[in-house]
Amino acid sequence: MANLSEILGNERRMLMIVYLIENGGQGSVREIAEYIVAKKQKNGHRYRKSVYVSLSQTHIPLLEREGFVRLERDMVFVNNSKLFSDLVIFLETFRSVFMSD
Repeated sequence: MANLSEILGNERRMLMIVYLIENGGQGSVREIAEYIVAKKQKNGHRYRKSVYVSLSQTHIPLLEREGFVRLERDMVFVNNSKLFSDLVIFLETFRSVFMSD
């Protein structure tokens, strides 16, 4: 079982979680990828594809195994679990660091 530092230790995974928190606990993989691309202020098809693929093959499956989210077709949904609640509290505590524009 991963701990919070492992979950947040990857910037793309952390940004995905922030996106889900800011968008009612759900979003398509494409929307999440676009959010990450915008936050990183990087453009280009190659970077966008890299983000999308890493979400699909690495980050979403890890968060699914840990019980944070579930994937249905192309939509990611937050599981209302104690783990996710702890994560939200942690992020809110450090909002200026993790959720700055």
